[in-house]
Amino acid sequence: AIAWDRGQLLPMLNEQFGPMSVVGVLAHEMGHAVQFRLGEKSNMSESAPTILREQQADCYMGNFFKYVAEDKSKHFQINTGKGLNDILATLFFIRDPAGLDHKTEGAHGLAFDRVYAFQEGFSNDPQRCADMDEDEIEKRIAEKERTETEQQQSDDGDIDPIEYLDELQAS
Repeated sequence: AIAWDRGQLLPMLNEQFGPMSVVGVLAHEMGHAVQFRLGEKSNMSESAPTILREQQADCYMGNFFKYVAEDKSKHFQINTGKGLNDILATLFFIRDPAGLDHKTEGAHGLAFDRVYAFQEGFSNDPQRCADMDEDEIEKRIAEKERTETEQQQSDDGDIDPIEYLDELQAS
């Protein structure tokens, strides 16, 4: 089964990012269905962390949009400029806040994590998505946990990168 929120989320995404953003959410959810059917062939098990599930689903979403961009879809077309930018903007919009540990249950990844996974799918075949595993995620995603003070000082949940540039470059 594939679930989505047609009452609030999808209408808001359609209004803000266009109708292909809705298709993108559904392609992501279909990616979860692919994982479920592939099971161990997609490095999936009951104990697979949420971030792995979400990164693979974003990757499969990228596979789907490559298919659409190559004019292979009967029902959809996408401009590889503005159209893909709208899809990427949707991923930037639906992302974890800076400072959220990627090991947190329900984590989807920071904007860059999500875009990376999408690009892997867009640039490679579906096997690349199935090959993503916990070891890759641990090596690739290095989220810095935020202090209580940093969380209180931020207006929208994100860290000002200029303010922390020296500290980030030192780590």
